Amino acid sequence: MKKIILAFYAIAALASCNNKSGSKAVDNYKKLFDKSMNSKDFPTAIVAAQMILIEDSTQILYADTLPELYVATNNIMACNDAAAAAIKRNPKSERLLLIKALCAEQMGNIEEQMSIYNQLYSLNKKPEYLYRITATHFGTGNFKAVENNLKELDQLALTTSDSIDFMISETEKQKVPLKAALFNMRAIMAAQKDRDMLSAKKYFEAAIREYPDFIVAKEYYKRLMTGGK
Repeated sequence: MKKIILAFYAIAALASCNNKSGSKAVDNYKKLFDKSMNSKDFPTAIVAAQMILIEDSTQILYADTLPELYVATNNIMACNDAAAAAIKRNPKSERLLLIKALCAEQMGNIEEQMSIYNQLYSLNKKPEYLYRITATHFGTGNFKAVENNLKELDQLALTTSDSIDFMISETEKQKVPLKAALFNMRAIMAAQKDRDMLSAKKYFEAAIREYPDFIVAKEYYKRLMTGGK
């Protein structure tokens, strides 16, 4: 909050120090934007970008930076609006669609999240997006769709070296080979849906053999073997 207040003071000071032409003001805001980005002062960068756009609405590049800046400041509502506006200009942008999907997930809008992942998968056929679709189906209890998608993903895993991102903390991700990720999903499904702990154990072990550094699978496996302790 303190950074945001300081950001507005910085902009106010910049605007009041001089009664310069519009182009000169834009140049000053751009300098402030660049300086803020270099120091990772994202609240100030957001305000600078907004001021650039107020002075010159054709500076679309700055509008397209706003979604990621709002993600960095954890302002999901503003991020959602900025991403929606940017997608209208760039309807096939993978980066922007991913940000919009993140917003949908954070806002609990599962239908929109699924729609975006389906759109992404239709655009580039990356296994990662089919995996995310499948994980979302799993979360909503649509196990028939999960099974169908897993069959397709199994075939993709035979020919791709793609990986899946797993969150291992609030800020850290681990890239896991698709085949290992699929074993992990089957293990969780066996444990949670079928209550088949022997199959879950087998799949967790397969996931860890496939990728020995698989942090999430090892944690689940440990819980399974210690009865959830």
